[in-house]
Amino acid sequence: GVSARTELDQGTFRDRLDEIVDNEIPIFIHHEIGELREESLDSGTLKKLVATYPGSAIELTARALKDILADTHQDGMLSFIINERRAASLGFYLGFLDGMRKVLFPEIIESFKNFPENKDWSLIEDARSACRVKNLSRAAFLQEAVQSLEWEDIQTVKCRLEQKLLSPLGL
Repeated sequence: GVSARTELDQGTFRDRLDEIVDNEIPIFIHHEIGELREESLDSGTLKKLVATYPGSAIELTARALKDILADTHQDGMLSFIINERRAASLGFYLGFLDGMRKVLFPEIIESFKNFPENKDWSLIEDARSACRVKNLSRAAFLQEAVQSLEWEDIQTVKCRLEQKLLSPLGL
């Protein structure tokens, strides 16, 4: 309700911003629920990666992976959006999907292309599910890589992470 044909009506948007934010609070709550319930990439693994490879593409990828897994969890943000058929929330989700999260979740971009016309939620759910399967595999690989730091040197593990995690993502 804030567009004037194809452009954002700045005045209406400004007047309705508080209402928009209030309406979107549940999606952020579900992101947090997803983070609490997501167990495939535990905080210990993430802390070890951050401490071992601070400021690196490995760290940024691991953080984004944790967020995507939280969002695609059955109790997470995107599942809530799909189950509640919240088209505006889906638009916000896509609008703020950037950086590594976008790299880890390209399926959602393709599935959304015709969504404004067809409102086919099954395509969005298929994208969520496909993304989740793919990123659960990446999380398992990260877990194994961090465990291998017990007996392998940091550089060897870094090379494996770069080759098997980052390179396939184009990084």
